[in-house]
Amino acid sequence: MGSMYRGMEANRLLMGLDNDEYLHGNSQVGWFKTNHGATSTQFAAEVRAARANAHDPATLAQIASLKAWWWQFEEKLMGGTVQGIANA
Repeated sequence: MGSMYRGMEANRLLMGLDNDEYLHGNSQVGWFKTNHGATSTQFAAEVRAARANAHDPATLAQIASLKAWWWQFEEKLMGGTVQGIANA
């Protein structure tokens, strides 16, 4: 999504459609000539935050716990065949 908005900003700037005389954004993402630039930067920040959370040890531990819980559930449901299939 961020690259799509970055492209829309570039198109508006090339076509000269950035003439509303206002800067868009805020002190966290920065200031841009179009709202698309601000939106693009916000999406990029959200992706970086999500990637950082994905490698957080607490998140990885929660994923492992949920995976083990789900396998136990499926083993009870399927009669023990799921673990063998998953490790094959």
